[in-house]
Amino acid sequence: MSLRALTSLTMLLALSALPAAAATKEELSIGGAKLGSTTAEVRKVFPKMEPTTENLGAQPFDSEFLTRYVVKNVKIPETGKPGTLELRFWKDKLWAIIAYYGDGNGPKVSHAA
Repeated sequence: MSLRALTSLTMLLALSALPAAAATKEELSIGGAKLGSTTAEVRKVFPKMEPTTENLGAQPFDSEFLTRYVVKNVKIPETGKPGTLELRFWKDKLWAIIAYYGDGNGPKVSHAA
């Protein structure tokens, strides 16, 4: 196992040991879609979200419990520019929000929660 993989694994194990309340007191959300929301709840906020299997930049992994959706041409709050949102659901709960934006040099990951 490489040192980088071992370091990443150690960090993940350390973070997984923290209680959820200790990790952050703020609720993470974008456009009103909060982490933990169901697919149906998020679809009300982003009615144009579409299922995707494309690798947009942040490496996905295969699991029967993971579903991924994409919303294109969304204003990314941190940049004020249009970009693409990747919404990842684990067992039908919003688990990760990844924002991509481009600057002519390929997509960049703005924020992953």
